[in-house]
Amino acid sequence: LGMIFALGKQGVPINNEKAQYYLQLSVSKGYIPAYVKLGRLLQKGDGIEKDEVTAFQLFEKAVEKGDTDALLDLGVCYKQGKGVDINFEKAVELYQLAADKGNTVGMYNLALCYHKGEGVPIDPTREIELYQKAAREGNLLAHYNLGICYDNGEGVPENKVLACEYYEYAAHRGH
Repeated sequence: LGMIFALGKQGVPINNEKAQYYLQLSVSKGYIPAYVKLGRLLQKGDGIEKDEVTAFQLFEKAVEKGDTDALLDLGVCYKQGKGVDINFEKAVELYQLAADKGNTVGMYNLALCYHKGEGVPIDPTREIELYQKAAREGNLLAHYNLGICYDNGEGVPENKVLACEYYEYAAHRGH
């Protein structure tokens, strides 16, 4: 029920107060996806009291229970200082774990770290490798960012034709 109220599914309007209540019940019964959804709800605070510390703790518990999506949420917490002090190195570690499990958002986020030098040295070669791997798996943001890289000659030789192909691929699929 928590997911139904949170997402507004099956003709039920979104109601984050009810979603929070039912997600907390699900968490108390150990339902792992509820940890992540409740954490995201608390982090956002849309219609309920915002609580980034509890959200962080829920993501930690979900990671301990093996949830790959929670690796990304926890990484974002460390990168942006949501519920915890900023720690780029820890964010990189979590994104790498997600990427190693085939998660394309983890690959994309890790590529951004290599682009900005957050938690790792700036490394355009590694950045491009990660974007390419995520793009091969269908990540539209990675396609778009590869377009930027080829458009501007960042980490790769400038190639406007290839840049347009990456841009078009992403655009035709909703980015």
